[in-house]
Amino acid sequence: MLDPLTECWEWIGFRDRKGYGMTTLWVNGKRRSLYAHRLSLETLREVVVPSGMHVDHQCMNPSCINPMHLQVCSPSLNSQLKYSRKR
Repeated sequence: MLDPLTECWEWIGFRDRKGYGMTTLWVNGKRRSLYAHRLSLETLREVVVPSGMHVDHQCMNPSCINPMHLQVCSPSLNSQLKYSRKR
């Protein structure tokens, strides 16, 4: 669902306890739970998220899946950004 004020695409499916959207896909015959924002970035912007890297919500909305609000970053940078945004 689009939030017209923030332009966030709100995930309307299942969310984990921190508010991140989750989905389940079959990958190589196995069921996998995936973060919806990570899947959005990889699918819609064709960005490869390397193993060990995080996807940061620039909008600070964990349920947002708008790929233009997402960026790949290291775990340490992700922590710094969360702290600087006072999450």
